[in-house]
Amino acid sequence: MAEEKRRQSQRKPSRLLGCPVEVQLVILSFVPKGDLVFVSRVNKHLRKVVQPLLHKELDISCPPGNSSPLVLAIRTLLERPDLANEVQHLRLDGFDFPPRTVDVMPITPVTCLTPKRSMKKAVKVMMKSGLRYAADWATSFKRGEVDSVVSLLLVLLPKVRTIYFGEDFCIELLFMRLLLDCQGRMKPDSTLHGFEHLRHVTVRNQMATHYHDGLNFADTFRSFFHFSGLETLTISGDYPEDMMHREVMTFEPMRRLRSLDLTRISEGELDQILALAPNLKKLRYTYAWHPRREDEDYSRARTLSLNLTTLRKSLECHRTQLEHLDLMLVDDTKVRQRAIWNILLCDGPLNLHDFSSLRTLTIPWMFLAEPPFGPHTLPLRYNVPDTVETLTLVDALVFQERYWTTWDKRVVKKMVVDYLHHAQDSKTSLRKLFMVGHGFGRIWSEDEDFETYELARSAGIRFDTSSMTPTEVDNALEVFERMRRYGSKSDEACEREIERVFGRERRAGWP
Repeated sequence: MAEEKRRQSQRKPSRLLGCPVEVQLVILSFVPKGDLVFVSRVNKHLRKVVQPLLHKELDISCPPGNSSPLVLAIRTLLERPDLANEVQHLRLDGFDFPPRTVDVMPITPVTCLTPKRSMKKAVKVMMKSGLRYAADWATSFKRGEVDSVVSLLLVLLPKVRTIYFGEDFCIELLFMRLLLDCQGRMKPDSTLHGFEHLRHVTVRNQMATHYHDGLNFADTFRSFFHFSGLETLTISGDYPEDMMHREVMTFEPMRRLRSLDLTRISEGELDQILALAPNLKKLRYTYAWHPRREDEDYSRARTLSLNLTTLRKSLECHRTQLEHLDLMLVDDTKVRQRAIWNILLCDGPLNLHDFSSLRTLTIPWMFLAEPPFGPHTLPLRYNVPDTVETLTLVDALVFQERYWTTWDKRVVKKMVVDYLHHAQDSKTSLRKLFMVGHGFGRIWSEDEDFETYELARSAGIRFDTSSMTPTEVDNALEVFERMRRYGSKSDEACEREIERVFGRERRAGWP
């Protein structure tokens, strides 16, 4: 009898259910999420194994109407705290959202929580949170205000590592700000977790000032800098011209932060933010101004001033450690189709030659060759570090005549050719040179400038042009991603569409 049991134990399992649970988890982790849903529906045993895998990533939208996925997710997590502990990635996005009214918080029905048990559990979590305004939070939640519902969802996810806030979910941030702000907690009896596992945050709040007059949530971006454990952060700030009215940021250093993507931050305030990230390796800085809701008179649109010397001083503390630097300038935000916002560049050009660790650089042409110098501006080699391997030059401000009327395309071409000769003769690290944007797309053509392409090839450099700027490409890719997740197109259809639009850039190795 003992011998028979020994032979059975040595026999290899003939089916998935015969394997240990740990082995089943490894195998099922390679199965597409849609197939896992079907598996959980047809097999009771595998349902228990699959559910933690299905809840590892939550992709939640909030369309108008009853029983939105956002509220249903909260109901599930209230009933199953074990599944809440499995959630590592949270994405709040989607095409549909409850309709907005000016200066009114958007509302989603919470009728699916009306059974006493579910609503009582939700209110209990909020009242025990220790927030000073917990009672107001509970009242707001019962009304169905989306901000309070999302705040409760975050409280229920103690081990979340990645959070993506789509545009609709980061306009009105009231209780969420109190939740993120460590000063908003009542110590020592607070039961809120401290987001100890949170490492990656993306907040698409660039339109936070466009929807309301009296309600102002633009300054909420500061609360996200309380997370000292973050490794990557993408966020937009307030209006650059209002920088002098804000307090200096004096938060705990974010020593783990390696990648930072900032939009709508003034060049002066950038210095304060970078001081919080002593170990930063990758920075993307986009200077853009989105109109307030009341800015209807385009003829009186204010002129913004970007001081390149101040920008240089803000970047200087990281000149020996930054490896990737993307500097963007956007004067056409597509919010108002008739509006090109005036931007005045001061105290240029921007000299980055002593940034000794830089490997990838994306920068507007006007930052390196400002028009007041005209054709006598300094050669590119004096402003670009020799360590750069991939250089992308952008035709920012191409629709503002004060900058480009002084430039002849032959002068632009000569400066690029001179830089290629320098890269060839001095053995710099340059391997890829891209010139992108509508203006550069018209200047360069393979038929007319075959010698330039040959010169780059002989120097071991890949030279190419594109009519789309990095900002335009990113916006288009984000639309494709939302179509893939929430639209009617399949993954394969979206991939074909991306290849059709960006196939040339992909083959060129454009970052």
